[in-house]
Amino acid sequence: MLSRISSFSGPTGKLFKLNSNIISFTTDGLKLAYSPNNGNSTTWYDIKGTNNATITGSPTYSSTGYTFNGSTQYGRIPSTSGVTDFTNADTYTVEIWFKPSSGQPNPAEAELLEKWNQFNESRYPYVFRYNENLTSMNVAVYDGSNYKNIVTSGFTTNNWYQIVGVFDFNTDIMSVYKNGTLSSTVSLVGVGQVSNTSPVGIAHRVTPAGGAEILFKGSVGIIRMYNSALSATDVLTNFNANRSIYGI
Repeated sequence: MLSRISSFSGPTGKLFKLNSNIISFTTDGLKLAYSPNNGNSTTWYDIKGTNNATITGSPTYSSTGYTFNGSTQYGRIPSTSGVTDFTNADTYTVEIWFKPSSGQPNPAEAELLEKWNQFNESRYPYVFRYNENLTSMNVAVYDGSNYKNIVTSGFTTNNWYQIVGVFDFNTDIMSVYKNGTLSSTVSLVGVGQVSNTSPVGIAHRVTPAGGAEILFKGSVGIIRMYNSALSATDVLTNFNANRSIYGI
């Protein structure tokens, strides 16, 4: 049976007690976790380990997470092997809760969560890209030549959603879930190295010069990363554990 958790002991010994609604989510393989009630205008604290996110531009902060304006506000997570960075020999899962706003600066593509491209490495272990025009989310992995992706639709503005990407290089299957339900799968057969050293951009893409581009406008709530492939049951458990926070 997989572990469940309602609090974490932080890296300084402080016990981070989660919002009363954030309970009973899957913790086996959990390497990074941001909850809506553990941050401030400059730092989003990793309640599992020490991979705190740096917050830029003082986005609005509330009990549901951060709201980014799509122009000057974003977050950034360090690249850490086995925590935020993964290879094509790994299994890993990335989960993010978000609410897109209308009027994206680039309505065809806004970077919700993306590990690319500060150092011009032509590969990435995961990207989550929102398309306001199509109300869709594109989740992808890329080794420099093989691009594998799943596009899931129905992400309308001003509503909260959970999206989960499961990248299982043991079975060579990538799966994407929306609100606890499997949307689609795609084969990862033939995909080579996907690891890179770029930090992870929250609500933006990191440019080769270290700046921010293709910013996302909207709110970002829970973010979790696992060094394991969550099952359909695990993903649904996480959704049910947190959906009440976001009125789903």
